[in-house]
Amino acid sequence: MSTVVTFPSSGAYVDALQDTRRCFVDPELVGCTIRTDRFGLPRPISGNFASVFTADTTAGRRLAIKCFTRDVPDQQDRFREIEAALRDVQARWKVEFRYVEAGVLVQGKPYPVLVMEWIEAKQLISWIEDRLRTGDRAALGRLADGFAQLVASLEAAGLAHGDLQHGNLLVTARGELKLIDYDGMYVPALRDRPAMELGQPNYQHPRRAASDYGPWLDRFSARVIHLSLAALAADSTLWYRLHKPGGEYLLLQKYDLEDPASSPALASLGSVGAQFRSRAEGLKDAVGKPLDAIAPLDEPAVTRADSTAKMQSTATNGGTPGSTASWLDDHLPAPSPVLLGRPPWITRVAWYASLLLAGALIAACLYVSASASDTVAAALIGGSGATAGLTIVSWWISFLRMPQARARRARRKAVRTARAQEKQVQAQLRWQIAAREESIATYQRELAILSDRRTQIDQHAAAEYARIDRWRDEELAKLVRERTGLQGWKSAELARRTSSVESRHMADELARHRIDAAQVYGIGRAVVAELEAVGIRTAADFTGIRVDRGFGRSISVRVLHRDGRALKVPMVGEVRARHLDAWRVGLENRVRVRMPAQLTAAIRAQLDTEAAIRQTGITARETAIRHAADVQHKTAHGQTQSQRDALVADEQSTRSSHATAIAAIDRDCALHREGVAAAEHRLRLERRTLEAYRAVSFRNYLRALSLGRP
Repeated sequence: MSTVVTFPSSGAYVDALQDTRRCFVDPELVGCTIRTDRFGLPRPISGNFASVFTADTTAGRRLAIKCFTRDVPDQQDRFREIEAALRDVQARWKVEFRYVEAGVLVQGKPYPVLVMEWIEAKQLISWIEDRLRTGDRAALGRLADGFAQLVASLEAAGLAHGDLQHGNLLVTARGELKLIDYDGMYVPALRDRPAMELGQPNYQHPRRAASDYGPWLDRFSARVIHLSLAALAADSTLWYRLHKPGGEYLLLQKYDLEDPASSPALASLGSVGAQFRSRAEGLKDAVGKPLDAIAPLDEPAVTRADSTAKMQSTATNGGTPGSTASWLDDHLPAPSPVLLGRPPWITRVAWYASLLLAGALIAACLYVSASASDTVAAALIGGSGATAGLTIVSWWISFLRMPQARARRARRKAVRTARAQEKQVQAQLRWQIAAREESIATYQRELAILSDRRTQIDQHAAAEYARIDRWRDEELAKLVRERTGLQGWKSAELARRTSSVESRHMADELARHRIDAAQVYGIGRAVVAELEAVGIRTAADFTGIRVDRGFGRSISVRVLHRDGRALKVPMVGEVRARHLDAWRVGLENRVRVRMPAQLTAAIRAQLDTEAAIRQTGITARETAIRHAADVQHKTAHGQTQSQRDALVADEQSTRSSHATAIAAIDRDCALHREGVAAAEHRLRLERRTLEAYRAVSFRNYLRALSLGRP
């Protein structure tokens, strides 16, 4: 039966890591500098069963140190096998790490740590938002390619990460993916053990269990991430429609994966294009399969910049064909040409007769004009030209009355009508596309307003939390100073009270020694009477003497009364005064030597009791301050949560309204695209039909009249 180890809390690690020269056992970590918070304490990034600290070693390396706060079964064996399996893997996504069994001392007891290479990179969601702000969709396509290669590299090595999600995918400044957090990784040496964790629910198979543990473990989550990245590379508006700011997912959430058939998010991804529709259907099928039956992610590279632009143009500019197969038009047989036919002989005779008549008239006019005046000649020549023109016009009218010519005119009119209809439906489609773009722009403006509201709510909440924390910290700092000064107060109070008690004891003892009963040199009954006259009867009644020397041999002696008065006592000169003072000082010394020690002990015990009471009061006030701060935190959190709930409701309403509007516009666009395709198809057919009347022309009619064949 394995023994359950109790690990330190995150706070215990914070206390221990304040002195890295003593707490760390690993040579590389001894003396390292831990990144701190605003209070100067080591700053942890707390997770499910560990806290991670950032450290700068004395050699200039930056490391991430994972300190475990919860017992994980066979943790040491797992990390040993994972480290051994990754040692031979040559991949750019790999992050170096090592498991140190006795890495840190907490309260004198060693605990393991995981030392990881620090990566200067951004988490996947932050990186995506940066690319979307700059409009760099090609980078999203390249990242999707890189992710597919990363997954293929893992599976080729017989490994599985076990928790593929945005938090464990970092993107460097060069656009390279780094995979971190190998705690739940599968390696062949662990095949007979259960999984240590089940991964982030927004990326995992809904029915994943601890028994699901093998090289196929990442196939479902890889499809979720790959589909999201690929779709964003094709249509960046999906991010604003499907991703909630601060959400722990990309485009799909747990409920989308649990019920994919009714997921609007999956439907939106499938509507981007045929390729994505196929991928979305593949993800739906994968939900109904066991994890080990899901096929690997073997799809080719995701959309490039040119293909994404083409797909976007198709989605927005009506490039999808309608129900009519336009490509078939070029393969249809050409319609049979319409010919004029051979004119009847009577018509040809009339044609020849009209030509002869016109020629005779023209010749006569020319003959007469040769001998006539210029005016007459010009009139005759004009008349001959008019005659020829009338002849041509009459036969032109005859041509227009032919059935083939009338049919040709009808076909031309049909072509003009089809062209006008095509332009009309094209204009309607362009209007719908413009309406769609305007709807998206309005939606993005509304999202920006909601984002500003969220920012304001978060800023107000952060400011309120900071105010509460600042008040709590200031009040606690006062208590810390008060608690720190408690020992100084005890020392000062002990000295003060001891001095007071000793002074009273000294006064009581000195009061027992009367001057008239003492044998003080030079102090007789007369002097005693003088002293009693000014209120000095015992050694306690005066505190000393003062001798003032004036000019010459003048001397003034004063006896200092205990109330502070300087008394001039008759018959008490300098000699008697000094003997009297020496007698009092001798008494003081004897009393001080015999001062009872239990007086100080009693005072100390009393002070300890008072200090304990004060300490209890400080602790009670500290508890009250923390409780008041917690109450204020909960109140502020409740208000913030209420505002966020209202914001979420507004966001959902906005997203729902936008989705409904876009769906309606897309339906209208689809109908108009079909209308455009139908109009184009009709125009092509009308033009092909008109081509059959190419031989129906006035020139060919005149040729047929002249030669007898079309």
